[in-house]
Amino acid sequence: MSTSLYSLGRWAFRHPRRVLGAWVAVLLVAGVAALGIGGSTENSFEIPGTESQAAIDSLGRTFPAERRRRLLGHRRP
Repeated sequence: MSTSLYSLGRWAFRHPRRVLGAWVAVLLVAGVAALGIGGSTENSFEIPGTESQAAIDSLGRTFPAERRRRLLGHRRP
């Protein structure tokens, strides 16, 4: 194992442009895959039947306009 790692390190040291190009290619492929596979994000999360969900629902009924702002912890300008 150590011999193969030594050989890999020596090759990487002798060919820095190829190694850098390979890393750039890996990052590009990973980025394209993430964009292609990944879905859209959501700002809501619900677990039906829990006490905290019941409290959030109750707050939403009591203060419908304030629900989102207070739960997310920021204020809109």
